Amino acid sequence: MTVAEAFLRGERDGTRYRLAAGRTPPPGREGPVASRRAGSSLEFHDHRDYEPGDDLRFVDWQAFARSERLVVKRHREEVAPHVDLLVDGSRSMGAQFPEKASAAAFVAGLLAGAARATGLSVTTWLLGDRPARVAAPGRRAAGPAAGAQLAC
Repeated sequence: MTVAEAFLRGERDGTRYRLAAGRTPPPGREGPVASRRAGSSLEFHDHRDYEPGDDLRFVDWQAFARSERLVVKRHREEVAPHVDLLVDGSRSMGAQFPEKASAAAFVAGLLAGAARATGLSVTTWLLGDRPARVAAPGRRAAGPAAGAQLAC
């Protein structure tokens, strides 16, 4: 089995699994998945007491009219989770034991399939002399470093 075939087989097998998203995704990435942190989406999270310096646009004026207490609306943050997979593409991967490269490609494919099945975006990088974005067979990679093939 070639390295590319091992990756594709792992990716196909990985679709049976789901990855657990972290509790606190990196800040600043907006997207379709609701986080547990407060943010600026349309989905209401809860209220908290107003503190000096809070933006007045987030004060719940209807709650103030009812209770004469300043509270701030908090909304659930929306994030776009992303997975970067790093695959060792150095010459040592296929030097003495060629099965090692196929096994690494299978595991990378398994993780990529599970991440996609979870709804995460995935970029696979082949690390060697120069990091390159992997273009798996049947798929086109985008970007300036695109075009690397999974082969050792």
